[in-house]
Amino acid sequence: NVIICGGNRYSSDLSWWSQNPPSDPLNQLAGAIHAYPSDWSTFPYNITAQTASTNAMLAPVAAHHPIIMTELGDETGSNPAPFATAVLAWADLHGYSVMAWTWNAWGGPNTLIKSDRTPTEGLGRTFHDWTLNHK
Repeated sequence: NVIICGGNRYSSDLSWWSQNPPSDPLNQLAGAIHAYPSDWSTFPYNITAQTASTNAMLAPVAAHHPIIMTELGDETGSNPAPFATAVLAWADLHGYSVMAWTWNAWGGPNTLIKSDRTPTEGLGRTFHDWTLNHK
């Protein structure tokens, strides 16, 4: 089994791996990241706004372990589709895996499905189309 290990700041910061890398003698460890636009003025890891610092932070981890994006969304507005489109393209560019969150029909802009199991407009449709069309 793969052990998915996140980081600080709601799994948006894996910089600790560089200073204290986890032991992985069976080579079954992956780094988990969450992708949300950051409104913290001092937070340097925002995949679309601070791409260079995010890439530099993840590079040492990705050199030895897979990276899995376990959440993405946009809490700052009502339509997370533009943010999700940029983040999914970025993940593809770097060969990172993506798991969608959430498959519950809770409502709101960051859910993927409606109560009838169809994709929501915005994030649901964006993730659906990316899943079907990405290579």
